[in-house]
Amino acid sequence: GRRMERGIRMCSLSLLRSVPRTFRSYAMASSNSSSVEKQIPFIFRRTKSNNLPIYMDYKNGRTKTVTVIRKYEGNIAAIRNQLNQILPENTEIKEFVGRLEIKGDHKVALKGWMNSLGF
Repeated sequence: GRRMERGIRMCSLSLLRSVPRTFRSYAMASSNSSSVEKQIPFIFRRTKSNNLPIYMDYKNGRTKTVTVIRKYEGNIAAIRNQLNQILPENTEIKEFVGRLEIKGDHKVALKGWMNSLGF
């Protein structure tokens, strides 16, 4: 009803975040500014404080910088392909249980990428 519509407008991010283990379609703007639905084969869940799950880690006595992505589900190969497109060539991406580690500081680029996908 009306209460649900108002709730969706007021806190749409929290409502989207509350839908577990489903893949949603995100509207991607095309060149002629019409809305086109595109299915993305992965999702990134926001943290409890509504931030993107991108973290910085420093290893080897703080001489090695690593960008960490957590809270993802879906096709990991598709995530890696997308990352290879937006990151510089030969950027090392390591896959661990529950996280991806990317060599270097890529936090700003990853946040922009995730926001452009609608996460």
